[in-house]
Amino acid sequence: MPLSRYRRIATAAVLALLPLGASSLGAQAQSVPLYHLGTSGPEVSRIQQELQDLGYHPGGITGTFSLRTRQAVREFQYRHHISVDGIVGPITEGTLRQSLSASFTLVFGVFGKRSLRYLDYGLAVAVLQRDLANLGYYQGAPDGVFNNFTLAAVRAFQRDHHLTVNGVADVATSQAIRTALTGSGSGTTPPAGSTPTAPGTASTSPSPAPTPAPSSPRPMVLGYYVPGLSAWNDLVAHANQITAIAPLWYSLTTSNTLHNIGQNEAFVTRWAHAHNIQVYPVVINGYGNDNMLQSATVRSQEVADLLSLVHQDHYDGLNIDFESLNNPDEAGLDTFAADLAQGLHQMGKKLIVSVGPRTSNSNGYHVYNYQALGAAADYVDLMLYDAHDNTGPAGPVAPLGWAQTITQYAASTIPARKILVGLAGYGYDWASTGSTEINVPQALTLANRYGVNWIGGAVQEPEITYTVNGVTHTVWYENAASDALKAAWVGQDHLGGVALWDLGEEDPGLWPVLQKTLP
Repeated sequence: MPLSRYRRIATAAVLALLPLGASSLGAQAQSVPLYHLGTSGPEVSRIQQELQDLGYHPGGITGTFSLRTRQAVREFQYRHHISVDGIVGPITEGTLRQSLSASFTLVFGVFGKRSLRYLDYGLAVAVLQRDLANLGYYQGAPDGVFNNFTLAAVRAFQRDHHLTVNGVADVATSQAIRTALTGSGSGTTPPAGSTPTAPGTASTSPSPAPTPAPSSPRPMVLGYYVPGLSAWNDLVAHANQITAIAPLWYSLTTSNTLHNIGQNEAFVTRWAHAHNIQVYPVVINGYGNDNMLQSATVRSQEVADLLSLVHQDHYDGLNIDFESLNNPDEAGLDTFAADLAQGLHQMGKKLIVSVGPRTSNSNGYHVYNYQALGAAADYVDLMLYDAHDNTGPAGPVAPLGWAQTITQYAASTIPARKILVGLAGYGYDWASTGSTEINVPQALTLANRYGVNWIGGAVQEPEITYTVNGVTHTVWYENAASDALKAAWVGQDHLGGVALWDLGEEDPGLWPVLQKTLP
């Protein structure tokens, strides 16, 4: 299977199962980057703020991972009995969140629906900090802790707006903040389970203007939505281009039950529908689970449960993404997809099936019968990645010739209007000391620092080579230019659209490309 996507789903699902304070405030549901000496950006500011809130001294909230910040991280790691390396990776991130939730009063609910006070901790506080930052009052990093900076900002706002100056973000204060931001008090609040936009980013988004009904079907722009800050911000920013989202929300477990791994499904669904965006929740198979494919009785029950879920939660359909299956599971997967599609179609709903790359009847992931799945589903998402990933040697993630061969084979077995061209929004950094996945903004930062080589021919993908501390790194990633070449197939071959894995990780330059490329 496309291992990178599978690991990313697994990581997100594990984080979603952690306590609230351990999974939501740092926008780490989508990836597990490492922050170390020399790293810079808003995430470093947040880490510094968290360390300061816990009584460590990172050298100020500068946004740059300095020697003092590294020392503070090392002190934190030492006191919490984790590897003392001065690097903030997933274990240190999780321990930071757990320490925050243990040190402060964890509060639930949405900002504006409850009062928030000094030493409260939670998503509602993060939204409060974001909004106060947008109004010029809060100067720290929005980490969800009602700290001294937050207290001072609330009091200053209350004083300037002739409210009772008590430092409590009560209902009256929240209404005044909303009015100051929007002029009407009707702004959009990010969903619980995501985190706020960064300081300086508008906290509300006007509804896009209604789009007249096209004379021919509009190509689908499907965005995979892994709950977190960057995904939410990307969805809001590009709501006028995104026609559907596939949120990572459900998993079929080995005990044949449907497990919810999502966050605030009702809010996101309502928001998407209000912006003319369809919602197709992703259903994964519990990380290789094929129990439901081996038993007709279990399959029937799972289909019934999923149809009930779609009806109850007002979804537009489902996205089935079953991975790490064995080739003998092919017949069960075909039957499962056909039965589920039939039930959905009777409800006026649709089915999307994600498939791994195949280039012929005898090549690739045999469990994916393109012809059978294409006949059942309304759309088939071709995951045109990974030709290379960080479990093997360095190489292009989605070379053009390779991706084109897969797409051409798919078009010979699946109606063209059903095919979604899967576009990768990430890359890999290979080194002798270890390899890791990176998102495109991280790759672009490296490109700006070290330069980039465009590899043409059958590859058509950027490559970066750089050396740090005597270690040579090789980076391959998909950017707007490489993705544009694949998106062009939609218009040329009358395909169904594109599928972006995943929102918030792609090259920002891809959006104007899609605006121009897709009819």
